[in-house]
Amino acid sequence: MAAETAEIQILSILILSAIILLNQLKLRTNFFFLSRQQQQKQKHNTNLPPGPWSLPVIGSIHCLLGSLPHHALRRLSHRYGPVMFLRLGQIQALVISSPAAAREVMRTHDAAFPSRPLTPTMDVITYGGKGVALSPSYGRRWKELRRICAAELLCPRRVRSFRRVRESEAASLVAPSPPRRRRRS
Repeated sequence: MAAETAEIQILSILILSAIILLNQLKLRTNFFFLSRQQQQKQKHNTNLPPGPWSLPVIGSIHCLLGSLPHHALRRLSHRYGPVMFLRLGQIQALVISSPAAAREVMRTHDAAFPSRPLTPTMDVITYGGKGVALSPSYGRRWKELRRICAAELLCPRRVRSFRRVRESEAASLVAPSPPRRRRRS
């Protein structure tokens, strides 16, 4: 009987040791992969402009709290420069806060920025993204539509045909507004 209890104790100690060893192995493996993933992120993020530190779930939203968002963005731009990177929750945002930086971005990286997500509102306005002016994608179809508009709507003959309409609209814009009638109190 004493031998059986000793064997049971030894077996339970061995099982417990194996469980502890496996947990240690699992923790070390997880730590290894997490640290490697963090290093990969740091290498990938080296090309990003500076910006405030971000928290795991909310990102840099905590930096925009307390004052009006545009005041907070101005304060951040004084600290990090005219081009900064923010994480707003899961969304990554590039904030351009000076006209010179905006001009440079639009001049050198214009092909990277014209596409925008098709929100439900834009879907209705553009008839499913089929418009030219507010088209969500900048691709072959958009270029074809732009070419057609330039050839058909902006040709000299068509522009001349709308001269009276343009003159009338311009005159109504610069015409003085009628005087307001004062209410009797």
